[in-house]
Amino acid sequence: MALSIREADAKRLLWSSSEGVFEEPTAPQTPQAKQNGVSTESDFPSPALLRGVCAPVDTQTDLKELPRKYPWLLTSRLTVKPDVLLKRRGKSGLVKLDLTWLQAQAELEKLMGKEVTSQGLTGTLDHFIVEPFFPHDEDTNEYYVAIRTLREGDEVLFSVRGGVNVGNVDEHARRLLIPVNSSLLQLSDNGHAGASVETPSASRRGDGCEESVYSKDELLKRLSGLFCDVADPSAKALLPEFVAELYQRFCSCHFAFLEINPFCFDADHQTFVVLDCAAKLDHTAEFVCDKVWGHIGFPSPFGRRFTEEERYIRDLDSKTGASVKLTVLNRKGRIWLLIAGGGASVVYADTVCDLGMGHELCNYGEYSGAPSEVTTYEYTKTILRLMTAPDTYREEGKILLIGGGIANFTNVADTFRGIIRALRDFREQLREFKVRIYVRRGGPNYQEGLKRMREMGEELNIPVKVFGPETYMTSIIPFALRDDSGCDGKDDADSDLSRTLSTGANTTASGPGDSISDFAKHHGWDIGMPSSDSLGWRGGGLGASDAGKGIAPQQPAPENLRSPASQIGRLNTWQETTMEEVEKNPHFERYIQAFLANQQQKAGASSPSCITPPVCDNAPKDIHHPFLFSKETRCFVWGLQSRAVQEMLDFDHACGRKKPSVAAIIYEFSVSHSRPFYFGTEQVLLPVCETLKEAVDQFGDVSVLVNFASMRSAATVTRLALKEAPQLRTIVVIAEGVPERITRELGAETREKGVCLIGPATVGGIKSGAFRIGNTGGTLENVMNARLYRPGSVGCVTKSGGMLNELNNILSIVSDGTYEAIAIGGDRFPGTSMLDHLLRFEKNPDIKLLVLLGEVGGGLEYEVIEAINDRRITKPLVAWCVGTCASLFSTEVSFGHAGAWAGSHREHAAAKNAALKAAGAFVPSSFQELGKSIRQVYLELVKQGVVVPKKEEQVPRIPMDYAWAKKLGLVRKPKGFVSTISDDRGEELVYAGWPISKVLGDEIGVGGVISLLWFKRPLPNYCYRYLERVLMLTADHGPAVCGAHNVIVTARAGKDLISSLISGLCTIGDRFGGACDQAAQQFLGAYTTGMTPFDFVSDMKKKNKLIMGIGHRIKSVHNPDMRVQLLKTFCKRNFPQTPLISFAEEVEKVTTKKKDTLILNVDGLIGVSMCDMLFHCGHFTENEAKDYILNGCINGLFVLGRSIGFIGHFLDQRRLKQGLYRHDVDDIAYVLPDWSSARHESS
Repeated sequence: MALSIREADAKRLLWSSSEGVFEEPTAPQTPQAKQNGVSTESDFPSPALLRGVCAPVDTQTDLKELPRKYPWLLTSRLTVKPDVLLKRRGKSGLVKLDLTWLQAQAELEKLMGKEVTSQGLTGTLDHFIVEPFFPHDEDTNEYYVAIRTLREGDEVLFSVRGGVNVGNVDEHARRLLIPVNSSLLQLSDNGHAGASVETPSASRRGDGCEESVYSKDELLKRLSGLFCDVADPSAKALLPEFVAELYQRFCSCHFAFLEINPFCFDADHQTFVVLDCAAKLDHTAEFVCDKVWGHIGFPSPFGRRFTEEERYIRDLDSKTGASVKLTVLNRKGRIWLLIAGGGASVVYADTVCDLGMGHELCNYGEYSGAPSEVTTYEYTKTILRLMTAPDTYREEGKILLIGGGIANFTNVADTFRGIIRALRDFREQLREFKVRIYVRRGGPNYQEGLKRMREMGEELNIPVKVFGPETYMTSIIPFALRDDSGCDGKDDADSDLSRTLSTGANTTASGPGDSISDFAKHHGWDIGMPSSDSLGWRGGGLGASDAGKGIAPQQPAPENLRSPASQIGRLNTWQETTMEEVEKNPHFERYIQAFLANQQQKAGASSPSCITPPVCDNAPKDIHHPFLFSKETRCFVWGLQSRAVQEMLDFDHACGRKKPSVAAIIYEFSVSHSRPFYFGTEQVLLPVCETLKEAVDQFGDVSVLVNFASMRSAATVTRLALKEAPQLRTIVVIAEGVPERITRELGAETREKGVCLIGPATVGGIKSGAFRIGNTGGTLENVMNARLYRPGSVGCVTKSGGMLNELNNILSIVSDGTYEAIAIGGDRFPGTSMLDHLLRFEKNPDIKLLVLLGEVGGGLEYEVIEAINDRRITKPLVAWCVGTCASLFSTEVSFGHAGAWAGSHREHAAAKNAALKAAGAFVPSSFQELGKSIRQVYLELVKQGVVVPKKEEQVPRIPMDYAWAKKLGLVRKPKGFVSTISDDRGEELVYAGWPISKVLGDEIGVGGVISLLWFKRPLPNYCYRYLERVLMLTADHGPAVCGAHNVIVTARAGKDLISSLISGLCTIGDRFGGACDQAAQQFLGAYTTGMTPFDFVSDMKKKNKLIMGIGHRIKSVHNPDMRVQLLKTFCKRNFPQTPLISFAEEVEKVTTKKKDTLILNVDGLIGVSMCDMLFHCGHFTENEAKDYILNGCINGLFVLGRSIGFIGHFLDQRRLKQGLYRHDVDDIAYVLPDWSSARHESS
């Protein structure tokens, strides 16, 4: 998000050192910088550097001590000006020029804390900047330069007409576009296209402050075209270097906007002097540039000082992973907003203003991102404290709107729990201030949340009306305004109707038309449709003919309900969309004519009608490919997002997919394994891969990556995917807060490779009946209600994820539903634009109607307007841009999305809406009328035969939790264990997929059973024989070893077989038997790191560690262990490769030089030979082999084999019937302390 900074901070960043984009070495510090205590290293060893010093002054500054820090204050003529984000300071007479320090001090004392009014705004002057005065000719030596970020790149604007009379810069400035990773630089004069020049060939992309590497000559050559009108030859020669240095700082410090007006040329020193400066920083880049920025503040706009409550919420926002925002507009107003969702919050503010109540709107704010109960409690408490402040009482009472769209993943009941806590704390104040509360919400667990809200109203005796997603999102606003005469807090009729519609109960005998009419009356659906006897309602209780029409007609609501705004005073900027307007719209008429001509052409052809082609993974990549997703689309999910994965699998099952859409999860912080999920009523295991490469190697058919990495690593993951997964067609970046400069680079890189990048800061998208990205669409209940389990005819694109859910809900009521819906993300520069997806929808023959929900800020909507004008988009488009209220606020408001701020008039929502309407799009008068406009266009498409309503599919049965009956097959019984090796539920026992009949029939032996139960796969026959030989060789080693000895002693004590066996097994460890595992790990580690046998032995000696698997008590080089010889011979004859056995033999040669008993013993040979089998039999990946070694399977062989001998010793003792064992005292040395000694006596 771009936030304004003070001029003093902007100049500090421009004069501070930073790693730049140029190849030349840095230059020494300038004297001025040293005097100011600021480093100004530059990558250009040129005198034309940024020159200047300034002294910031605020209310805490000691003016008498200031010259000690800045000695030049006493020796220079000075300029004093406010630093409070105030424009046109010079014209307002607030800039004081050519002063001595004493005069400057007097001016500061005079102006500090003074309230001034400028351009209709009243604010306090509490920050100033003092800098050297530079005398110059205002007519010939005042230049203007600005750099701003655009989606295509960075635009540099320059004009020789700077200063207070600069006027409209867009009309006379020359401009240069420096594209993001592009092959062309476009130079233009007065907005007209100029010559194209090649960009530098070398480029460097990174996640930090480094940018494209431009040589000095390349960049200066391109900048020189801006300065053709400069008269001074010296200034003209040095301007390219000056602006290049500016641009370098602009990039490295992640500026979003920089304007210097004016700056002057100092001919005596051959440098440039920056006089006035305004800037915005990309706040999301703070984690990248925190060292470069240092301590920096983001002040409130002039005329609106941050209140104590606003500062508290900003601090709260910085300490939570969720998002909470608050802007106080009018403390003494009547309408307070407590809205969930960045997009929904703007819509609510818009609607209040549209209804003529903008002067009563008290605040803008939003909470989103699943805030905790504590966060919502603190946020609500802050708003209630403002709402019930003693000096804000209104006799007519106040209105609290607790609203929001249909959440994707936020638990509504949890967030409402915090809100309810706060409401309980303020119960007395709420009653005293006559507060009425209106609630509208949908999403996960919303029923429980709404129920608690209703109960809270009854408990506190506060008027509360509660509505769910069956109510149009903004209808609670006219409901609240209409109820100014009073509210009883009862809404039984609403809840009854809500339950009737949500459960699909049969309608009354009066027919479906009456039900939908009631629906509109109670829930604000003013869609003004023809009578119900002309079309059939899609709800339950209808005949097949009615249900088959697939559309939802609407009776005109009574006059007192149909248009609440008519009584309140809606501010209409143009006429409402009417059916007559739809029919006469030239854009719509052209589309109808083209469609009818196409239908006639198809009718004359012998080929059948067009069938939607499937996605072809081998087809050339194209971000405008109409079919990015299908029922066969599969994806990787980066990050262990179990909930999102389960939501996707539930949607897959609801859509009738045969295979889960998630092929694998990639999680860097764990070894590769499998994780259980539900697919319908059954559990499936999805692989969790440690690396992307591992996932790509296993699943070559995957075409989508859903990237849940954090804002810090999202770009790194995306670039890794572009490099290691060339088959990907779509990458979705969910994270919010990715720096804008990095986002633009990602967009350029993905476009270059033909990959569609959705996001960042997005919930994703959904293709009805086919594929769902993460949590898009919300809960399964919402998926069913919005009929997202089967495709409709409408393609929808928006920036807001929450509003995407809301649009799906609207489309399911006013049309046949959504075909595909994409949320491109709320940042200023999303990876793909709205036009990119609308062009895909244009190419898709199954999509008949387009819907766009834009917002204030940016220019993406103008791309759509151009496409309509040049007929790249021919299908009817219903569009609305939210944020129309922004132009009504006297100061800049920080909306919920990072991109929701207008840098110019054309970026205001009202201007966009007017331009869209002029281009031929169907634009309603407000969001409140959006559903009505969609409905009217849809019905006209049905009338013209473009849309043929299909028979409604049966709603799929979705498994629920254990609350539902088991007979219905909707139960997920919680599993206490997960087993992947055997199953005894069928007709016969199954080992790893092998029925026991096959196990015995194929005579795979005990070795084969071990391979199935331990390794979950059959192995070559020699592996079975090897495993059986290991068991035979380890079965026993005589009665004297500690394990057998323990078994014998325990058996003679009269204990049973299990106890005796356990006593022996407990002795197995590093010193007895357990050396197999450690020997394998030690030898494997040395071999894989490239150590020589001698180095390995030396290294272990340095570490004072024993080499496991080396040494025998009796056997030696001259008296070898026959067990070792037999097993070694077998391995060398049968194994494909035995590199680790060979390595161990070479180690043995080194160790036996010291002592002939330091031979490779049977434990060591089992360890290394098992490694050779796992790594070279061809049935295990390297990671799998390592996992089995680390998980103890080699020791498992010793334990299994030795258990045979232990049982034998137990049975032997039972046969011999020997008594309790007692060790001979002659074999024990008794060494006790001597307490009779003199030393002990003295102590």
